[in-house]
Amino acid sequence: TLSALLLSRPDLNLYHREHDLNQDVVTDIKEKHGVVAKSSEDATEREVKEITYELPDCQTVNVGRERFLCTEILFNPLLAGRTHPGMTEIISTVISNLRTDLDPTESEEITKCVILTGAGTMPMGMCERVKDEIERVHGDGVKVIAPPERRSIAWMGGSIATSVEGLLAWTMKEEYEEFGPDIIHPRCY
Repeated sequence: TLSALLLSRPDLNLYHREHDLNQDVVTDIKEKHGVVAKSSEDATEREVKEITYELPDCQTVNVGRERFLCTEILFNPLLAGRTHPGMTEIISTVISNLRTDLDPTESEEITKCVILTGAGTMPMGMCERVKDEIERVHGDGVKVIAPPERRSIAWMGGSIATSVEGLLAWTMKEEYEEFGPDIIHPRCY
């Protein structure tokens, strides 16, 4: 079903074959029509107006509640049968670890700013939901930034890093295989 695809269930490929949907189409639906609910309860209980999406072969599919559920799995992976922690739980763990490991004045400044990157953060309401959930755990004052170019910001950063001579010391695959992860630390610090 389309729901399974939007919930990233790779075990259900029948819909792909019947409707000639590729991952680009599913990604497009998620990014353009996905909506982040204000809370998990809102995502699962909310009445949603269906939209019609035209596929590349000019067929149409209706997308309703999936618009919320396809983004909700970032917060609650159990919806897709996955057991790893959700996005805001991971962010909260990082913030807690930083506050433990760093000097208090440094940690306060660093942990009050979260920058969202990647295509999965594009749907409407993502910034607000992340901010609300992080503040519920860590208190007010968290700034969540969602740059408009966040869909490809990692690629842009990588491009800049590779163009600046001497900025980073690269490790070749063969070196890593020979020496393991111990080769990385001395080159970066």
